[in-house]
Amino acid sequence: MSVSRCLVVILCLGFSAFNSASAQAPPRIFAPGVVSGGAVFGVAFTPDGKTVYFCETDPEIKHIQIMESHRVKGTWQKPVAAPFSPGPYRDIDPFITADGKHLIFESNRPPDGKGEPLKTFDIYVMEREKDGDWTAPKRLGTVNTDAQEVFATAARNGNLYFGSDRPGGRGKSDIYVARKISGGYAAPVDLEGMNTAEGESNPLIAPDESYLIFASQVNEHNDLFISYRNGEHWSKPVSLSPLVNTDDDEYAPALSPDGKLFYFTRTRFENNKRVRPGMIYSIPLTALKLHAK
Repeated sequence: MSVSRCLVVILCLGFSAFNSASAQAPPRIFAPGVVSGGAVFGVAFTPDGKTVYFCETDPEIKHIQIMESHRVKGTWQKPVAAPFSPGPYRDIDPFITADGKHLIFESNRPPDGKGEPLKTFDIYVMEREKDGDWTAPKRLGTVNTDAQEVFATAARNGNLYFGSDRPGGRGKSDIYVARKISGGYAAPVDLEGMNTAEGESNPLIAPDESYLIFASQVNEHNDLFISYRNGEHWSKPVSLSPLVNTDDDEYAPALSPDGKLFYFTRTRFENNKRVRPGMIYSIPLTALKLHAK
């Protein structure tokens, strides 16, 4: 074998080894000491990747507020309360649509903005204005009920996926889809073949609706699962990856704006209380053998 051919073989083997090692690399902590490490969970990024929204709570999960941090010269700055989440109400699960034009979240604020907080969460949406600010939150009346509606995410075509414990479901909490139609949304329907008596939540829909990642309880703790779409049917859910799931609680899945990184939160709950800080991790989608079209 010639020297040049040997070099080609060595380089190819080295590249393959690098890719293999990269695919098995453990998840990386996101913004340690700035975002990760407090009583936090969930992330949502603006399309330019320079602003992140996330939730901050307390160990008893009585107070929940959406915070924001800005990346300046590659460094995430000290978080502040998002202007639309001043604190009196519990605001959760921010999600920004792929085009950056809408921010979706859930809140227990009363629909008219007056009076006592509600006992359940409703879905709200805001639009991005030309000056970069968000409009006032608007409640999605055609989707919400008197039950819980949480963790809404949207596909590129506008279809809305969310968790709810509304009557008529198959378990403690089910995943529903409200398809985008002219002027609003069709009546939500639960995802047949995915929801069980155990309860499913935190649905993250792929932009092209090719797969859905969600949280479900395993041995009293949350793991992340994935189901693939085939026409109007969904495959039997399977555990996402041992690179992600542990004996702790993993939930709040999210994607980076460029679709290259998968984000999730890891903490531990005991007796409905946080007993560990919230750590937000990222891992390349390639390591999970996924892509986001």
